[in-house]
Amino acid sequence: MNTKLTILLITYNHEKTIEQSINSILEQKTNFEFIINVLDDASTDNSSNIVASYVAKYPSKIKYTLRKKNVGVVQNIFQGIKDVKTQYYATCEGDDYWCDENKIQMQVDFLDNNSDYSFSGHNTIFKSNNGEERKIFSEESYTIKSTYSMPLKFSNKNFVKVHPSSRVYRTSCIDFANLKFPDSIIWDSCSYWYFLAKGKLHYIDKVMSIYQYTEDGIFSGSSSRKQRFLACRNILNINKEFDYKYNNIFIQQLKPLCHDLNLSIKERFLMKLFPRFFTKKGDELLEKFKIELLYSDYKNNFGDMLSPEILGKYVNCKIEKNQCLKSCDTVFIGSHLELFLKDKTAKINKNNKTLNIVGTGFIAPENYYDDKAEEFSRNVRIFGCRGELTKNRLEKIIDKKLTNITLGDPGLLASRIFDTSNVTKKYKVGVIAHYIDENSPALENINIENILLIDIKDSTKNIVENITSCEFILSSAMHGLIVADSFNIPNRRIILSDNVEGGNYKFDDYYSIYKEKVASAIDLRNEVIIEENIESLKKEYHIKKDEITKIQNNLELMLRRV
Repeated sequence: MNTKLTILLITYNHEKTIEQSINSILEQKTNFEFIINVLDDASTDNSSNIVASYVAKYPSKIKYTLRKKNVGVVQNIFQGIKDVKTQYYATCEGDDYWCDENKIQMQVDFLDNNSDYSFSGHNTIFKSNNGEERKIFSEESYTIKSTYSMPLKFSNKNFVKVHPSSRVYRTSCIDFANLKFPDSIIWDSCSYWYFLAKGKLHYIDKVMSIYQYTEDGIFSGSSSRKQRFLACRNILNINKEFDYKYNNIFIQQLKPLCHDLNLSIKERFLMKLFPRFFTKKGDELLEKFKIELLYSDYKNNFGDMLSPEILGKYVNCKIEKNQCLKSCDTVFIGSHLELFLKDKTAKINKNNKTLNIVGTGFIAPENYYDDKAEEFSRNVRIFGCRGELTKNRLEKIIDKKLTNITLGDPGLLASRIFDTSNVTKKYKVGVIAHYIDENSPALENINIENILLIDIKDSTKNIVENITSCEFILSSAMHGLIVADSFNIPNRRIILSDNVEGGNYKFDDYYSIYKEKVASAIDLRNEVIIEENIESLKKEYHIKKDEITKIQNNLELMLRRV
């Protein structure tokens, strides 16, 4: 039998669900051959071992494409589609699965006998984390038909936008030579409209796949802002892909995003009547999407001031400072989580706006503040946090295991956004005092000649350049140590007073991510550091460069979802 169908199984860190997904495909009963190509975007969990065991068992059935590094969903899927050599292909994510053994046989049979149809789809069960299960399409909400064509006017009710796990595509419909945007054949909505413009959709009103909304998937794992951003970008791209031929359809789909785009009445008019002029401003429009980031510029707090600089390098939208605890949407670098613990005496209903927790931490241990309850005043979405102490505490507060979050302070990305290639080593030791400690008499207990006193209240650029001009760093400010770690500069924490809030807690939290125990802090109120100590202090620094690199890579992957 000829191999007629390729199934692209898209995965990244799906160790919990990938077996169910693969098994559901292997259980398909067909009178034709099909091949499974697992597209693994450099998973960091046990997914690769699980897939490898299936490849060993079914070498002629399963092809494993393991990316050497994470290339992102667009390139991962696009390369997979370009490699398809069969008449048809289907898609499924590693956290979704099929639930009817005759699914692809039914769809391929129809496409074989109806050349004017470009793809086939069916109904799907939506299954959420909280146990909710429902059919995506019902007769009460949709006009159910067996055939759908590109419409003259768009109406949600008149279209079943079949889930990607349900689709079987006719490969020959893709015009790679003239394809302007790879997104057009990849993302859920884009690929739907692309293939609908190439032929007709055959719809089977039968549930044959399960969409598991785990908040870990390629789309579901992104923040709501990122999802809206992608939706907007993809609509603009698919509109240009077809040279605005279907502008009246795609403009209708931009309407729900007008709030994010902050469009005036005049701009909405232009959008409809002059799509070429309007969508030329696509990048400018997308820049209107914003992250409302909580950070403090009190005394130019170094850690907080790194927050918008680093985040701004990784997200393609505006970073707006928002110090309102009720309306900010993201916390990044710093120790901010206490601010969102519910006051014990307050009767607060959690507002609907979700707070994205991205790499931050608590400043002090549980019950440090008498007036705070161990409950958040906001709904939260957790992408990552600073260390194990914060992670364990978050799990207690939300009563849920956090299995797919990133650990590490995002300040470790400093070496990837600040160019210090022109900075030379001038000083044996750099000393950074927390702004609370800047006048501490204990600083006099550092008796070294070639020393640089680094002002933690200086600009982030100057502080980073000053740190990298030193061979060794002594710091009572946590982000002085973190940035030194980022650049692989040996360092040691010093204690100058008891005035740094929370004591050792945030430092212990940060250092919990490393394999080896970090050397204890030097209390300069009781100890003296002299020239002869520096070489031995350097030898006591055990944080490895490759360990930092791995954490940095994971942090960058996390930021793709924000």
